[in-house]
Amino acid sequence: MPQYDPYLLEAIKQGILGKEIPLILLHKGTKQPLWPGWQRKAISKIPKLEDLERHNIGLKLNNIAVIDVDKPAEIKTKLPPTTVVTRKKGVEPEEVMAFKERGHIYFKKPDWLRDPLIRKSLGIYIGPGRQMVIPPSVHPSGERYRWHSPERLLDLPELPKELVEELSK
Repeated sequence: MPQYDPYLLEAIKQGILGKEIPLILLHKGTKQPLWPGWQRKAISKIPKLEDLERHNIGLKLNNIAVIDVDKPAEIKTKLPPTTVVTRKKGVEPEEVMAFKERGHIYFKKPDWLRDPLIRKSLGIYIGPGRQMVIPPSVHPSGERYRWHSPERLLDLPELPKELVEELSK
C-alpha cells in the first residue's frame, strides 16, 4: 500500500506548507483534482492511506514555489540544496537540479514572486490556486513519483531571484 513520506506529514503538522492541510485527491494516473472548486475548499484532514490506492495526491502550492522541469535545458544558476520529485527510475536529483532531466524542484515562495501567470511560461508554479502532483502518485506514463531529500521539506530554501532571472532570458 502506498505511504505518505514522514517528512511531508511533519511539514504539514508544522504549518510549513500552509495554514490548512495542503493535500487534495486527484484522479488516479492523472493530474486532475477530484473536486470542482478545490482551490477554495479547506481540507480538514489528511486523506486516508486507502485513498492513495485509488487516487493520486496533489500538494496545494500556498507557500511553495515549484519549478516543473518539463523541457530540460542547461541553466547557469547554482541552486541551493532543496527537495526534488522525479518519476523516472534512475534519474538522480542532481540531473533535475541541473535542468538535464524532468522533475519538480521545490522552494519556499518568496514575497517578491507574486504573479503565477507570468511565471507559468517559465515552468515556475506558485499558489494559491495551483497544485502539483506528489509521491506516491502515479504519473500518466505509469511511473510512480518519488521524493529525493524529503527531509528538506522542513527547511525549504527560498526560490533564488537569480534563477527566475536566468529562466526569464
